[in-house]
Amino acid sequence: HDRMKWIGAEVVLDTVNAITQDKLKLTAQNEGLVSHAPKLTNENTKIDFNKTSKEVYDHIRGLNPYPGAWMKINGKKTKVYEADYEKTSIDVTPGIIKSDNKTYIHIGTKDGLIKIKTLKVSGKKKMLTKELLNGYKIMED
Repeated sequence: HDRMKWIGAEVVLDTVNAITQDKLKLTAQNEGLVSHAPKLTNENTKIDFNKTSKEVYDHIRGLNPYPGAWMKINGKKTKVYEADYEKTSIDVTPGIIKSDNKTYIHIGTKDGLIKIKTLKVSGKKKMLTKELLNGYKIMED
């Protein structure tokens, strides 16, 4: 977001200059290939742990920093900003939270684990998992 706003501003200037100098070649859009991106809502930004680890990971990355992918931890809305994932053959249950309450929060997915790195629990500031766990205990499912 922060990086793209500067790049976007440069593209707008380049485009305006190309239009004023009559250097722009217009191409009609193929209406058969048009697709619409859905509006981001509370429903479609919620993390669905029934998906694959890669899909959940991409969902989190795609919504960072704004509006942020979210889930519930201890009944509180929690935005997840950074995570990692691991495919595993170990039997895990999608959506089940595992934590040592010191260093990690892992959540089961369809085919592995999501490893939470940076998050923000409602009413708290954005922080690393280890920082959150210094004073906040996770009630595992």
